[in-house]
Amino acid sequence: MAELDRLFIPPITRVHIEACLECKKMVPTKKCSGCKKTWYCSRECQKKAWPEHRQECLDFAKYKAAGVDEEPKPSASSSSTPSREGRPVTTDLITGRPIFFQGEQFTYRKPADDDLHPVHYFGIIGNPYVKAESECFRTICRMNEADVKTLAIRGSDPALVHKRNTLIAEFSSTMSQMFVYRRSWNCIRCSKPTEHFEICGGVLDLDDSDAPEGSQWKVLPAFYQYIIPSCKTEVCIRKTKVLVNEKFAGSLVARKEMKSSHLMGSLKHWEWVEDRRISREVLAKAQGR
Repeated sequence: MAELDRLFIPPITRVHIEACLECKKMVPTKKCSGCKKTWYCSRECQKKAWPEHRQECLDFAKYKAAGVDEEPKPSASSSSTPSREGRPVTTDLITGRPIFFQGEQFTYRKPADDDLHPVHYFGIIGNPYVKAESECFRTICRMNEADVKTLAIRGSDPALVHKRNTLIAEFSSTMSQMFVYRRSWNCIRCSKPTEHFEICGGVLDLDDSDAPEGSQWKVLPAFYQYIIPSCKTEVCIRKTKVLVNEKFAGSLVARKEMKSSHLMGSLKHWEWVEDRRISREVLAKAQGR
């Protein structure tokens, strides 16, 4: 029976960023084509979850066969912010229209501008020793004030260091997906194609005194990472960590590059802010305000 189940596990559809039902990781996932409700990061995770998911998937198929589009929905009283259909509602920040995502409308409170602060997330993906086999990435993300303060934690207090490192790990696990799936990568030790990455990094200790002399812009809070392609074998992972964590990351060349990259990212952000300010002033004058 187990073999028969494996033969009839529904295929999974196109890639999407969602939490995998089995391993709970927020990574590119695919939807079960049977029930179209659950998401998996790999065929292996789907097979592991199948014994428990099987009945739910088959029950949902019965609803579809009976001409029912979805399972019975909870009443409006089950939602703290119900719409007329009993679902939470929100408005898309770009189009201004009610937004639906996977059949549901989600509540999202747009933070005030003062609630969020720009933070520079940057680093290197690939083999840091070979520039032709690696890429520099930079992006500006936004965090609330409490998270920015957590990011700025210094010292050796284990509890505080753990809190900061947990924040970085949680945030980067999602942000790094923008870069790792952009192209194919090879293990930096054995050169075999791989989709596994070892990630290391930290917070850059820079302040406004590090900005170029005479500049008016401020250095952004930042954290950097090395995203290193590696095979899942114990040998490759161990060697990769030694090559990057213990040798490259602590070198003078690496520290100089990280500092320069961060200053450039900060500069580009403030140039963008200034361009927006000028554009708004021009638009206001054109509209006679």
